[in-house]
Amino acid sequence: MTIQALKIRWLTYGGLGAVLTGGGLCLTLEVSHWKHAGATPAEWITGGTASLCVFMAGLSLIANAVRYRIRIAKSKGLF
Repeated sequence: MTIQALKIRWLTYGGLGAVLTGGGLCLTLEVSHWKHAGATPAEWITGGTASLCVFMAGLSLIANAVRYRIRIAKSKGLF
């Protein structure tokens, strides 16, 4: 894979990972507000689970971005 293709994947995975991580954290805080505002347990448990899934997906994409960044550095001889 060329350095240009690795760079595109690094930027894509990193950007999407950052958006999903931040969005997941925001959703988690919103769902915690639902719990204290009197929502039914089914609503806040389902919402909390979904928001944590979004957060974890973001972390996974960031980890993939790091993997591509390491491959870029190795191909440039920095490692």
